[in-house]
Amino acid sequence: MSINTGTPDDYAAPGNQCPACWPADETPKHIYIAISGVLQGALWIPADPPPPNGLFKLAIQIPCRWLNIFPDFDIFYKASLAPSTLTIEGPLHVAYFFGTNINPCIRWFANEIQVPAGNLYYAGHATIWDFTQSDESTIQENLALLNIAPAERTFINIRNGPANTAVKVISARIGRTNIAIKEEIT
Repeated sequence: MSINTGTPDDYAAPGNQCPACWPADETPKHIYIAISGVLQGALWIPADPPPPNGLFKLAIQIPCRWLNIFPDFDIFYKASLAPSTLTIEGPLHVAYFFGTNINPCIRWFANEIQVPAGNLYYAGHATIWDFTQSDESTIQENLALLNIAPAERTFINIRNGPANTAVKVISARIGRTNIAIKEEIT
């Protein structure tokens, strides 16, 4: 069963498509990046922000490139046939996280900054979530990328939303953190 929001607001504008990694007219306008396991490095001091772990929403800026600028860091994702990259940078372009992969359109990254010496942050991994295509197999694939056992710790509920729309809520518990992502279904 394919459940797709299907509204123009869910997809990137025609000039911002990413045909290398998504079918025609299905490039998502927004993606979500779940980051975990990033640790404080040797250069970290209490005045620095905590490690950039969490779930972050990015918006497409140009074809195949998503970005969000937060107060303490910026996140950039480039989807490509080779290589795909994910970068988290702080002020003055200090790298907090850098992942690259030669596999086509990769959606999982390990931080290539692996040692605490000489770094503010190191280690960790990130997973890309894309809910414009949210059939059951895609949901299971995304949950598997986050090492969530769907049968045990994931709940998918469909309930009534505003203006006679249905709202699908995907909830998962990772450690002591609950993640809930809502999607309106037309």
